[in-house]
Amino acid sequence: MAGIAQIAAFAGVHRGHKHHRAGERDFPGAARNGNLAVFEGLALGIEERIHGVEVVDLEPEVGREGDGPEAVEAGGIDPALEVGDVVIPEKWAYHSEAAYLNEDGKGGYVRPDYFRASGLENFGMMFPDGVRAVREGEGKPANMMAFPVDGGLLEVARRVVAKLPPMKKAGRTVSVSVGGTGVSGPVFLDNAKYREWVFRVWRARCLDMESTAYAHVCWANKKPLLVIRGLSDLAGGQHGKNPIDANELSVSAIATKVLRAVLDEMTK
Repeated sequence: MAGIAQIAAFAGVHRGHKHHRAGERDFPGAARNGNLAVFEGLALGIEERIHGVEVVDLEPEVGREGDGPEAVEAGGIDPALEVGDVVIPEKWAYHSEAAYLNEDGKGGYVRPDYFRASGLENFGMMFPDGVRAVREGEGKPANMMAFPVDGGLLEVARRVVAKLPPMKKAGRTVSVSVGGTGVSGPVFLDNAKYREWVFRVWRARCLDMESTAYAHVCWANKKPLLVIRGLSDLAGGQHGKNPIDANELSVSAIATKVLRAVLDEMTK
């Protein structure tokens, strides 16, 4: 899931320089060119990301700062995926944006008048929903069930994936795939039943604590976004203790290779 550090690739971090998030410490940003920015920082969760990211245009040829990306981790939700695999989702949703309702004593739940069913399966008292968001230059809020990443950057990623050399984790050749849905929420997920529910509802490929906030902010500000995630754990789908601590460095190295290949492809 969210590890020690994480990255997102998008145009519009504060000029590749250090920038603040929700009154917390500075986090270094770095840019390869005027079309893409990469930044890393402690995985603080949804609130710090959505309220603290300042989105402005990048100037061309901004130089790197810091040591560059170090970790790009998420928990695997799709049962077809394994630790070490890399996913590049085409859209991101909030799995914990929901109404938490009382039981009605008749096997159902008491729904407030405002609440309109989203059509998504509930998880007990939790009834998931979309969010209302306003886009730059558009006065009317839209009900967003998920936020798309940039189609052009997805095409770059697909070209890269098609020519990547084999990469291995624990003797297994990992998969690198583009498409599908990623989900985020302010929880470290390590529960098999909730994981199964998330997969049923969103057909989610991975889950983390930040990326939907990035997607939300970039969609609202009309900035292109691409998120690359390596799977450090199975978000509760494993047998026994969650192995994130043992996997984060090796998984980060794999995902960072994919990221660098995307950056290189963009300069061609």
